[in-house]
Amino acid sequence: MSKAPFSVRLFGLALVFSATLTVALPAHAYAGPGVAIGAAVVATTVLLAFLFSAFLRITAILKSLVYRVKKIKSDKVRHNVQVKK
Repeated sequence: MSKAPFSVRLFGLALVFSATLTVALPAHAYAGPGVAIGAAVVATTVLLAFLFSAFLRITAILKSLVYRVKKIKSDKVRHNVQVKK
C-alpha cells in the first residue's frame, strides 16, 4: 500500500477540521457566581500588589532622602568642628 501524497492528506485534514468547526454545537456551560468571585479576587490581588509595590518604592525613596540629609548634616558638623580648631 502506498501513501497518499502530502497535498491530499493536507486537504483531508483541512476538510475534517473545517467540518468540525461548522458542525460543532456550542456548549452552554454555567459558570455561576464562582467566576465573578474569582475575578474579584484576582482584581483585588493585582490592586493590592500594585499599592504595596508603590508603598515600598516610596519608602525606599524616603529612606535614601533621610540618609542624604543626615550625611549632609554630619559633614557640616565635622567641617565646622575642624574649622574651629
